Amino acid sequence: MPRLLIKMLTGALLIIGFSAQALEIEDLGDGLYRFIDDRHRSVFLITPQGAIVTNPLNKKAATWLQQQINTRFSFRF
Repeated sequence: MPRLLIKMLTGALLIIGFSAQALEIEDLGDGLYRFIDDRHRSVFLITPQGAIVTNPLNKKAATWLQQQINTRFSFRF
């Protein structure tokens, strides 16, 4: 019975781990930032004229990143 319980708990933790999406922004310096979407990485550059953003890979991440840029850097795109 303990083996079955361990397998069930391990499976549940894996499902929870894969469904949780970690979204982060890391400052690389000189206006360049790394966007971390769980296991995927992307970059964006903030300039006086606006933001240059590479593909954030999915709609949820893109929406979150747009909100973060608008809030952190006080401009809209």
